[in-house]
Amino acid sequence: MRWIALLCLTAQACASGSASQTREAPRRPRDAAITDATLDQTVADAMSAPGADAAGDADLPDMPLDQAGLDMFDADAPTDMGDGPDLATVDMAPEPDMQALDMAPDPDMAMPDMAAPGPLPERLLISEVDYEQPGNDLADFVEVYNAAATPAVLDAVVVEFINGDPLEVYRSVPLDGVLASGDRLVLGQAAIVNALPAGVRGVLIADGIQNGAPDAIRLMTPRGPLDGLAYEGNLPGFGEGAGPIASDQGLDANGSLARCPDDADTNDNATDFILVPTPTPGAANACP
Repeated sequence: MRWIALLCLTAQACASGSASQTREAPRRPRDAAITDATLDQTVADAMSAPGADAAGDADLPDMPLDQAGLDMFDADAPTDMGDGPDLATVDMAPEPDMQALDMAPDPDMAMPDMAAPGPLPERLLISEVDYEQPGNDLADFVEVYNAAATPAVLDAVVVEFINGDPLEVYRSVPLDGVLASGDRLVLGQAAIVNALPAGVRGVLIADGIQNGAPDAIRLMTPRGPLDGLAYEGNLPGFGEGAGPIASDQGLDANGSLARCPDDADTNDNATDFILVPTPTPGAANACP
């Protein structure tokens, strides 16, 4: 019977407890000191609890930061922005199949050497010069003669007119074309060029030829001079040897300095040139 009585007492207690849970507890005055201390302790406990996040909210689930923060983005986007082994470095090295461009010049396309022309004329000579006439000098000329047995290519030849005092080149006339063996080319003033024999090539020089003391004329190339004549004195480096003994001035102004014979070339102007009484531009010299 004792256990029956105990069962009844337990049933009464359970019924009494269920009723008390549904009844609102009477309010009591708030103890501020006790309440604040309790709250402080509660916060401290939450912060030190395992699984609490950086904001101190112990109730948030323990979720990895990258998953919690990046779920809102495209799932295919990479989430690791560090320099880990999965982040490959761009390789800027050229592919083995891409050979470097070879900028070396093609040996079969050699650039022409402007300072080294082809074969120069073998025996291109200054043959006759008239630099003085009575009155105004309107018939000045210099004659160039090809004394070689082969044609002379003139493209690299320049006729230089030299003033001896001060020493300077006062005129340069480049030549071109080909001068046949035994042919002559005349550079002169209009009166001379307009009266040349048929077939003789003329090159106009508007101003006359200087007649100081000394002056010179030479045939120049990139490899050096071919021939030179100094007159009215010596001019080393521009003429050859000593200057002609005679001069084309004064009482002899009607004549010209001519190489005699036309192909004489001893590399000495005093030997090769004489004063002849009659100029013959474009024709054989009037040698005695």
